[in-house]
Amino acid sequence: MLDKYIQDEFLRLDQRYTAWYQSEETDEIARTRIQESERILKILYALKYNKDAMQNSIGYLAFMASKGK
Repeated sequence: MLDKYIQDEFLRLDQRYTAWYQSEETDEIARTRIQESERILKILYALKYNKDAMQNSIGYLAFMASKGK
């Protein structure tokens, strides 16, 4: 179930980045939504791996990169 939430949030993040880029990086609402998705993903990472994303930055970067495929 947690994997489904992670997958959904990554899709949301991708859509939000696309909207922000299409606005030529001027849409502050889109930027705020990106930050919200990033915050949620950090929480989901902590729940899944029982580690704080900021304390395990290499693991978190690998986590983010693996979802970018």
